[in-house]
Amino acid sequence: MLRNWLGWWPFASALALLMFPLCAQCADLVIGEGNTAISDISEQIVIRVYEKIGLKVEIVHVPLERQLSMANVGSFDGTGARQSGLEKAYPNLVMVPTPLIASEPMMVFTKDKTFEVKGWESVRPYKIGTIFGFKATGYAPEGLDVETASTIEQAFQKLDAGRTDVVIAAHTTGLAGLHKTGLKSIRMLQPPITTLSLYAYLNKKNSELLPKLDQAIKSLTASGEIQGIIEAGRKKLN
Repeated sequence: MLRNWLGWWPFASALALLMFPLCAQCADLVIGEGNTAISDISEQIVIRVYEKIGLKVEIVHVPLERQLSMANVGSFDGTGARQSGLEKAYPNLVMVPTPLIASEPMMVFTKDKTFEVKGWESVRPYKIGTIFGFKATGYAPEGLDVETASTIEQAFQKLDAGRTDVVIAAHTTGLAGLHKTGLKSIRMLQPPITTLSLYAYLNKKNSELLPKLDQAIKSLTASGEIQGIIEAGRKKLN
């Protein structure tokens, strides 16, 4: 029996590889998402928004920077929730005007520093950790000492090891990272250093969808459905 199974294994593997692109073709569009907790919430909103206009999407999770570059060259049809202004660096992307997530606080996390958070200038004396490709620091003044990490868990591990003084991350992503690492020595300071609105982007080849997407987001926001998805996602972190 085992010999028969091993004999069929190469054929089964080849069949699986052939079927994968066929499954991808079942979707109308492929949307790139990041690999953070806020991306998980964004994914649920994106699926519902496109469903609202009659389209099925395949979500592909990749690192944040790759998400943008792949959407920019057209490998993805668009992105999930990202901050505004990214079309300046990625000219083939167009932003849907109404935010998917209207308000996501950006928080300062620290191990042994105590100070009052009053905007970006309050973290200027410190070495700042954040996620590579997460362009929140684009809102910050130039000249800050920033060290990036591939994941929020790695950013917190650097903080715990003393390689950085603070970590700046989205509230949802930061709490998820702390839960995953189990680091009890790191705490979140108040108030938020800033608050971001997060938007969907389309590759220009799909720009005709922009008015329909914008109207769908407005409708789902007005009905409270988007807020319900956000609250359910955040509850999982408590």
